[in-house]
Amino acid sequence: MIPELVPLTIEAARKYWPYAQPLIEALRVKCNERWQVTDVWDEIEDRTAVLCVAFDEQKEPAGIIVYQVATTAYSRDLHLWIVCENSVARAADYWPQIRVIRDANR
Repeated sequence: MIPELVPLTIEAARKYWPYAQPLIEALRVKCNERWQVTDVWDEIEDRTAVLCVAFDEQKEPAGIIVYQVATTAYSRDLHLWIVCENSVARAADYWPQIRVIRDANR
């Protein structure tokens, strides 16, 4: 079963940040990115990015996605900034849920 992907309110994001932070840092290091984990939190706290947590059947965190809605004069695009998965599901398995989020933000 694919874990349920839940966009978090800022209050819930604060609760799950200790789970998300080391995943984001590991990804940043692995990809040799210049941004810092604090940059991600700042975007979430400013509500310009959204932290989603995937919950498994036991309601335990199973992965994260951080997204932003990029708006231009001509379009609104869903930008998946960070995707961290676990062994239960691959990032591609979340596409149906991501499409729902995308469509809700158009």
